[in-house]
Amino acid sequence: MNIKNGINREQVKMILGGLKTQGLFIWYMRNEWNLPVKKNRKGEEVLDISKIGNVTDCIVRNWEYESCRDVLRNMFILSDKYKRGQGAKELFNYYRDKYPYDDFNFPFVSNNFDDYIVKNVVYPSVGDVDKFESSLDKVKNDIEKFTYLKIFNTLRNDYIEYLIFGSSIDVIPTFSHRGGIDFYINGIGFDQKVSRSVTNQFKKEYGDNWRDVAVNNPLEVCKYLMMYGDEARFSNVPRLFVVDIDGNYELDGIEGIVGDINFDSPRDVDYVYNHKSTGEKNYSCPVICILLTNPT
Repeated sequence: MNIKNGINREQVKMILGGLKTQGLFIWYMRNEWNLPVKKNRKGEEVLDISKIGNVTDCIVRNWEYESCRDVLRNMFILSDKYKRGQGAKELFNYYRDKYPYDDFNFPFVSNNFDDYIVKNVVYPSVGDVDKFESSLDKVKNDIEKFTYLKIFNTLRNDYIEYLIFGSSIDVIPTFSHRGGIDFYINGIGFDQKVSRSVTNQFKKEYGDNWRDVAVNNPLEVCKYLMMYGDEARFSNVPRLFVVDIDGNYELDGIEGIVGDINFDSPRDVDYVYNHKSTGEKNYSCPVICILLTNPT
């Protein structure tokens, strides 16, 4: 359901999460919705939940898009996440200037860290005790590099979300990640996906010209990302893709790139996904794509 036309219980939970945040939201809406209030033991005005009943149902009953949108956006502006986004570029550049490594490739995959340690420290050290110190030094450097790259990812994503939020009054960030929805844009829920790759299959298909094809046809990149995504995380909800095709973690010029995106008109992308158990199936998905490239 487009939340411009109404909202259901699951969408309330996707946007606001648990009852604590829902309760804060209806507190801000109390005058608009003429909700009953009472005095608590400290003489403070609070909502009279005994008369309101179920908080989620109260939101569903009283939902009106524009007034609710404005309150939700104001709530986000007061959040720590918004404040992090405001300062994210400055902090990003601070860490970027300190970065001591020549490339931006992750030295290991976090959920395979045990195998990485066995391969790079345990086996070499068991075979030759003199390799222990040098192997340990390599791991220390790799952990430092991994930490820098995770910081870059976090700050870049925070800044991009901050810019997306500021791009349109009809962007509502979610306060919960239930259901894989990060934003409601013009009433439609979008799952944000960030990628530093166009996929190996895309590069194989377009050969030496893959980068030019990606720059001129970003929706083709999105098609490949959906076709070859991890099945364990597969969903066909509308997507907001952020694709850094050069993978060098640069934020210069990103404001203009996000500012040029037409968030009012997502494009439908058709693709085929090959499920392990059921085989190939055709899908169509509304997509917004932000393609990041190195500044020239």
